[in-house]
Amino acid sequence: MDQPAWLKRGILIARVERTRRRRQFNRSTTWRLAFLLGVVALSIAVAVTAYGIGQGVRQGTVTLPLDVIRAATTALVVTTIPGVARRASVRFERVDFDHLLTTVPVRDVVLGVAGFFYRQYAIPLALPVVSFATGFALGAEAPLIAFTIVVTVAALLALVVMASATFSLTGEYLALRSPRFRRYRTIIVYGPLVLVMFVLTSPGVSIDRVVAWLQPVPLAWVADLALLGAPVIDSGVGRSVGAVCLLGGGVSVLTGTATALGERVWGAEEVGSAAVHRSRSLVGGGLAERLFAGWVSRPVLTVARKRWVQERRVPRAFMMIVALVLVPGSIVGLIALSPTGRTPAATPLLIAFTCAAGVGLGFGDYILAAEYPSLPMTLTSVSGEAFVRGTMLAGLAVGAPVTALLTVAVGVVSPVGMLELFLVTIAGVLLCGCSIAVATALGLRFAYTEFLLLPVKIPLSSVRRVFGRMGKAPFLSIGRAIGVVGLVSLPAFFSYLSAVSTPIATTLGVPPGIVRSGALVVTSLLAIGVSISAYRRAVTRFNEYQLP
Repeated sequence: MDQPAWLKRGILIARVERTRRRRQFNRSTTWRLAFLLGVVALSIAVAVTAYGIGQGVRQGTVTLPLDVIRAATTALVVTTIPGVARRASVRFERVDFDHLLTTVPVRDVVLGVAGFFYRQYAIPLALPVVSFATGFALGAEAPLIAFTIVVTVAALLALVVMASATFSLTGEYLALRSPRFRRYRTIIVYGPLVLVMFVLTSPGVSIDRVVAWLQPVPLAWVADLALLGAPVIDSGVGRSVGAVCLLGGGVSVLTGTATALGERVWGAEEVGSAAVHRSRSLVGGGLAERLFAGWVSRPVLTVARKRWVQERRVPRAFMMIVALVLVPGSIVGLIALSPTGRTPAATPLLIAFTCAAGVGLGFGDYILAAEYPSLPMTLTSVSGEAFVRGTMLAGLAVGAPVTALLTVAVGVVSPVGMLELFLVTIAGVLLCGCSIAVATALGLRFAYTEFLLLPVKIPLSSVRRVFGRMGKAPFLSIGRAIGVVGLVSLPAFFSYLSAVSTPIATTLGVPPGIVRSGALVVTSLLAIGVSISAYRRAVTRFNEYQLP
């Protein structure tokens, strides 16, 4: 029996997308062999474990917590869909719809991309899932459960893929219709998920309460369907029937919805706003003019105002600060939640360092990427001194107050004295200048031809494509900038180690706080020296920069 034409076209599109991805991310034979061996080893371990669980269930020594399994199924599906939807958005952006939609309908494109993702997840999951189902069926002596587990997982994966595609196209459609949603899409989409995760993991919410909340959700019925083939397990027949209706009807409804959204997304023009948002004149009156007009030259202030406009449109510095603060912030939070409940003394310095590094990377490392569209005009209209000074002014005007406020806010609840907190704050501000100067000097090393127009999705920004560099070079540049600022901060960080500060304090006959204060002064002086050196290097590189 021949396949329907729409199914053939969908399979062909899925194969084409698979070929494109394989050519884009060409993995070595060694990597593929290692991945295969890892999957095989995992499958063997899963099969042995499942056999033991099934045998225990049959003998009555093991009781499956059905409530927990149902809740875990719901949580797994809900947390998986946003990640798959993000990948689907990237894949949809790389499809050439202008040519493809002249030969096939929208439904075939949606099914083809969904089939591509289904294959991407089904292949690595197939062997572990079959191993688990087989092992559990042999242990429980219930062959039918192997069939129900495999079929249920396959159907659930199809539901997740189609839900992710629909979720992705819904976001694209709303972004086309609303400029404001286009800018705040990341917060609108992921904000509720983060809030829900925060509530569920808060100390006042127990695991039993979370299970009670998630168990009644219809997605939990899928667990009953998977376990339906085991007579020794009391799974609900009514829930299993509901799961069949949910999986079968859900995939059909989501396919139709995704097709309708695809027709509107790929056949409509983007809606703009009648008002001009976040556009500022680089000359004339304004807050910057009132604050800095009498202190800096006109070219320096113009460069700074241009960088502020660029940062408002694409908030790279904000995202860098958030990304860098998340790591130490999580560590500090875990320490603060320890039985002692004390905030470490080095916390203000850690916050100052991360804020300074984020500001430097946001305003300095991406300097050429931000200036790329108008770089020829910038190179011919402003000197190196004015350009670097304007960049540092833009970064310091934004980063220094934020760094100082966060450092003081954390320092108030930490066991540090007023003098030490004052020196940490000053060191943080100086580290901001050092980080911006170093990142700018490193960012001006790259050639004009190394930049490409890349598709991105930056929170708080409606810009969909920005100039950037591919490969490992951007990450090496970020690592070098953070490394230099880290070396400058080493004296201060070492002074918070009791193994370092205590012997020095004993030898000098002074309290450990004085030793830490002295180390902070040393770090501040190093930051000034490195800033001057990096500033001169950045000016030289800007003046000597060549266009092809």
